[in-house]
Amino acid sequence: MSTTQLINLIESTTHAFRTFHIAETQVLNILQPLSNGRPRNGDIVAFYGEILVHELFGGIKQQNNNPFSIVANQNSTEFRIKVTTRVGNNIGWDESGKFLTNAGMTHVAFVHLNDDYSVDRIWLYQIDFIINRQIEKGDNKIAFRIDEQNDANLLVFPNIGSVWQSLNI
Repeated sequence: MSTTQLINLIESTTHAFRTFHIAETQVLNILQPLSNGRPRNGDIVAFYGEILVHELFGGIKQQNNNPFSIVANQNSTEFRIKVTTRVGNNIGWDESGKFLTNAGMTHVAFVHLNDDYSVDRIWLYQIDFIINRQIEKGDNKIAFRIDEQNDANLLVFPNIGSVWQSLNI
């Protein structure tokens, strides 16, 4: 790419990135008050997923140095939830990233957003279930894949009735 082509690329994208920055700032202004003071860690999509799960289950958002994002209690049962969020339907949308299995989490919430960032579905998996179905492992880390047909009973959003009722606790 020539210098002229590079300058043209920069000029043609600058306005779009400024517009994106304004929109991102507006979204953060909506989400930040819901974060219990926890600063955004990583990209806005991950932060949005954490806020969604926090609002769905209640509980306390953890500080950024914790391997899980949310601690919620229901009927004397503590849930330590790691949140994974994916956008769109491209290949790989249904795969988690790698995460530590020995980090004390009890559940993983998988948030799927449509291409326009509207919420499609949220699943909640027990960590033991994921360990038994892992697709990749190494260095005490695993990854897993959503099975849309077989995991329908693990959907917590959209759901009918209480989230806790759907968990049978």
